[in-house]
Amino acid sequence: MAVGWRKDYTRYQRYFLNLFAVYKNRDDVKAFLEIVLSLATITFFVIFALRPTVVTITQILKDIGTKEETLQTLKRKTDDLNAAQTIYNQEIDRVLFLSDSIPTNAQVEDYMRQIIALAVKDSVALTNLKIEETVLKGNGGPVQKSKNEELSDLPGGSQGFTFSTTASGAYTNLLSFLGDIESLRRPIWIDESVLSLSETTAGKIISVSVKGRVAYEKKD
Repeated sequence: MAVGWRKDYTRYQRYFLNLFAVYKNRDDVKAFLEIVLSLATITFFVIFALRPTVVTITQILKDIGTKEETLQTLKRKTDDLNAAQTIYNQEIDRVLFLSDSIPTNAQVEDYMRQIIALAVKDSVALTNLKIEETVLKGNGGPVQKSKNEELSDLPGGSQGFTFSTTASGAYTNLLSFLGDIESLRRPIWIDESVLSLSETTAGKIISVSVKGRVAYEKKD
């Protein structure tokens, strides 16, 4: 094994010595080898010098792409917000009506004033106007159920107060009064409506009795 190693070493030594002799004696080979070695050295250092720059440029290009995507997303969101603002400005009157229709508290006094105004408008006489016990501010308990039947629940997230009234007058006026109550901006669930005729010394009197629930928004 040792003899083989020495033999290979001697042979390679002879090759290098012959190559070195050619390098010293021939100017063209010497110039060629110097050019090759210079280029190899320059290439080696250029690769290691430019590598961080190339990596940095690659990362910068990647960041630019990411930022461009982010800008596009922001632009779309801005466009959506502008479109939403435009729609809101167009529907601002309805939004205000919605706030009036579903207030954040009972606002009983406002509703009573509306009923009184309807009675004047339709030329009927109110003989009864009653609000069951209710919480004027904050959250109250459930609306009292009818003694005769189970009432349907109010829409989720809402509360209400029980309202009842009785009015008398001409038949057509009473129908108009009842229709106006149902058409008020604030929604009402009418649970009972009774039209009655009674005899008095003054003559026949037609009256209508209405009982229902008026909704308002429940605060969390």
